[in-house]
Amino acid sequence: MQDKIHWSTTREEIEAFNNWLEIVEERLEKQREEEELCEKLAVEGNAEYQFKLANLYHDKGNYSKAFEWTEKAAHQDYPEAQFNVGVLYEKGEGIEQSNTKAFEWYEKAANHNLAIAQYKLGRLFMDGEEVEQSDELAIEWIKKSAENGNFLAQNTLGNICLEGEYGVKQSYQDSKRWFKQAAKQGFAMAQYNLGLLYKNGEGDISQSYSKALKWFKLSAEQGYNASQYNLAILYEQVFGEFQLAVKYYTKAAKKGNSGAQCDLGCIYASGGEGIPQSFEKAREYFEMSANQGHSDAQLNLGVMYLNGDGVEKDNEEAIKWFRKSARGGNEEANYYLQGYPPQQQGVYVPPTTQEGYAQQQGYPPQQGYVQQQPQQGYIPPQQPQQGYMPPQAQQGVYMPPQQPQIMQQQVTTTTTTTGSLIEQIFAPNRKIQVKQRIEAFELLTGFETENRYDVHFENGYQAVALEESDCCARQYCGPRRPFKMHIALKQNGQEFITLDRPYCFFFHEVNVFETATNTLLGKIELRCSLFSREMNVFDASGVKMFDIISPCCECWTFHIEKDGQRVGEIRKKWSGFLKEAFTDADNFGIELPATATPQQKAVLLGALFLIDFLYFEDSANNNNNRRSWI
Repeated sequence: MQDKIHWSTTREEIEAFNNWLEIVEERLEKQREEEELCEKLAVEGNAEYQFKLANLYHDKGNYSKAFEWTEKAAHQDYPEAQFNVGVLYEKGEGIEQSNTKAFEWYEKAANHNLAIAQYKLGRLFMDGEEVEQSDELAIEWIKKSAENGNFLAQNTLGNICLEGEYGVKQSYQDSKRWFKQAAKQGFAMAQYNLGLLYKNGEGDISQSYSKALKWFKLSAEQGYNASQYNLAILYEQVFGEFQLAVKYYTKAAKKGNSGAQCDLGCIYASGGEGIPQSFEKAREYFEMSANQGHSDAQLNLGVMYLNGDGVEKDNEEAIKWFRKSARGGNEEANYYLQGYPPQQQGVYVPPTTQEGYAQQQGYPPQQGYVQQQPQQGYIPPQQPQQGYMPPQAQQGVYMPPQQPQIMQQQVTTTTTTTGSLIEQIFAPNRKIQVKQRIEAFELLTGFETENRYDVHFENGYQAVALEESDCCARQYCGPRRPFKMHIALKQNGQEFITLDRPYCFFFHEVNVFETATNTLLGKIELRCSLFSREMNVFDASGVKMFDIISPCCECWTFHIEKDGQRVGEIRKKWSGFLKEAFTDADNFGIELPATATPQQKAVLLGALFLIDFLYFEDSANNNNNRRSWI
């Protein structure tokens, strides 16, 4: 006899609820006990626990107490505390801002052999922002940091040796050695750089595709976009593993790599080797790439409309894309516009982007308040900034079945671009709902995953927001990690907004870009406040547009203010007991100012994501002891 389904009763539901509640209470009680012990030992003068207590106060936003206890530990020559005092002085948290004092404390920590402090000093001398620029001192401190195992310093030194800069003699072998040391620590950027050395056979480095494959793969598995793209190129062109090539082209394309998107368009346009021909998919990928300004993808879209491949023949639309491609410097597009297509007519052209070695920009990532020795765990790596070029792809040629015809007319037409898409989406909207997806893997294991959100606009548009971040950064920097956020329409995958949260040693910020043109729309910057959570919202030229303020009595509500008047709000919504207790998945609503432009509304949407990461990302699954302060 088949077993019957067991239907829950009210009593059973109450029991299950009480069991969950007991678990939460046990965790909270354990946390309270740990905090009480920490405070007791700190008061007794234990530098380590003074440092830990300072971290607790900083996490709660009590910067004056954080500074008080950090300084106590620092005066006992606790190197991490000395470094963090420097951070607090530089940011003006809990103490009056002073770059001079910050430098003094960084120097003390560096002299106590703290690797991250040595790297910080090296970057200060290299950039010459707060101290007199000195190549000699920059290299001295960065080399000390690298020798002490800091992989950011090792990667930086690898780039310096590669280029022969800052008074260092060019040496490909030294460059390889430093890249390799950082790569062995799991730093995705260094793994990519090492792979590129082997792939290109730079200088006296013997070319080795197998070694390049190894390092690209390690980096790609961490989600590093340029490595995914390089890996696909090697699998296709060197190792003949076409299916694996498509796999990694797809991974890179989903993360917004325009070259990979163009390649996939070519693959689907021609089909073969187990990939069925699909002009529909080809057009989708060409459009994704073309809307990011990729001239080869724009050329390919023109060819599709000229041939009528999967679309209705439209010479005017073809001309529009050829013109865009030509403006991007594609000479082949000019032949089509002049009425004389190239001899190889109708070719779908794969991308021809340039390679480059990836470097950290400016200061090191915001390790800021370190909670452990750098040797005990990764200090999260910096994500590549906008403008890094993916590796060059010398791909095969894909031929569509139909040949283009010579065009005699040149008609200017207009269609929806990403810029006008922002107008369409945001202009009529005053309310947006954002719902974070629950990740089962994160719920069960506590292992931080990339955030995903569903975005619902008042006028019916639906979008998805996907975080792009480094695995090490997610685990060791937690909610203060750097990331890129890609916001795209659900129906066609067209990305229209990109958020970039870089590392820095000042206040947290998020830059908001229009994806198609990579144009800065504005930025959101955290500002110091003792009694409330406050942010400034700037336009692209740095003029403040709005204030965002959350009074201490309304911790889930953030007022959007202009000239002291409340004009909108961002509000976190209650997600239910189980979600609030055991996940960091959050729901938000935003009411936008009635007079805001579409571009201003897009920037305010970016503020919502910064708020989520700063104030609501922590969950019961996270291990707070492994994360760094900023």
